[in-house]
Amino acid sequence: TWQKDPAAKKGYRIYVKGGKSKGWTKVADVAANKNSYVFKKLKGQALQSGTTYQFRIVSLTKNKKTEGKTEILKTNTALKASSPKKGTVKLTWKKVKGAVGYEIQLKTSKKGSYKTVKVLGKKATSYTQKNLGKGKTIYIRVRTFNTANGAKIYSKWAATTVKLK
Repeated sequence: TWQKDPAAKKGYRIYVKGGKSKGWTKVADVAANKNSYVFKKLKGQALQSGTTYQFRIVSLTKNKKTEGKTEILKTNTALKASSPKKGTVKLTWKKVKGAVGYEIQLKTSKKGSYKTVKVLGKKATSYTQKNLGKGKTIYIRVRTFNTANGAKIYSKWAATTVKLK
């Protein structure tokens, strides 16, 4: 997501650089009434956990382009989940340089929808969720985020599962 630019009459163009791609690659044009985009692939390949990607949002004006800030954010690859007590899941991860926070989502069935359960600050390296029942498999995902010019920049999700005690 990003802060809308009143000058972006024609919308926004999104570029990415990272992974095996050395230069900037255009990934999408987004309508002027939108201020978010879900990025999943680069040149037909899924994003790789632990890889640094840079994003550039360009406002498309009537006569010229005005460039937004480039952000770099890494996905957390060191996500671990355990069930230390009945009905409890504990997540741990390593800090990600440049992240200002972590968003944690979980779901209680494979076909269910993820729900955000907590947003933590940059110093967090663990989270415990209680009262989840017993014997269930819990699906968990965590992503890092940063902010720039009022826009939130998200990493790719790091996901795992855990069977509750």
